Amino acid sequence: MALKKSRLYSKLWQSCDELRGGMDARQYTPRTPDAGEILGLWTRHASAQHPPAAANDRQVDEP
Repeated sequence: MALKKSRLYSKLWQSCDELRGGMDARQYTPRTPDAGEILGLWTRHASAQHPPAAANDRQVDEP
């Protein structure tokens, strides 16, 4: 049995409405982080993993 395009479209919207829990489609906007947010998170994570060394903690090769 072939589905008409309009019926398929209607079923898809009905399924989405159920998943949103009755929330209006205009209120539900999944948030996608932009490049600045990703870079900020990555920088914070990297600095937490490898904190900068203090000036006195640096190793100096002696001659």
